[in-house]
Amino acid sequence: MNIDRTQKENIVYIKEGTIAKASSLSSEITLEDMYNFVKNEINLAQYNQINEDLEELEFDEEGFPTSFPTNTETVKEIGLLGQDLVYTENPIVDYIVDAEKAFKQNIALECNESNYINVLAGALKLAINKIETLEKEIENLKGEVA
Repeated sequence: MNIDRTQKENIVYIKEGTIAKASSLSSEITLEDMYNFVKNEINLAQYNQINEDLEELEFDEEGFPTSFPTNTETVKEIGLLGQDLVYTENPIVDYIVDAEKAFKQNIALECNESNYINVLAGALKLAINKIETLEKEIENLKGEVA
């Protein structure tokens, strides 16, 4: 992920309560959108990838495999599934999965992990701000009671 300002253009900072217009996407996004996306739209699943290595085995002249897969153990993963996101109205989904491209080209949905991480950071930022506001309110209420 390139984070150097010299490699970017059309930079617009996304802040709480403000709207940033994305030039390449028609959606307007806020930290609230990110927070709501994480809160309401993300359903994590446990899964394993379909093993397609068996089809790629090479066979000798007698029909025996020339090599055997070294790791037959299933690797479990945790993540989101693009199909769970494509019908949400939250504008953040367009930054995470490109459903239009997948449907047009008849390819699998893929998660833009860089954008996903940044959406999580935005949601976390808003959550931290909410927690700090609540902590201040609690302290004020404690002061009023004492």
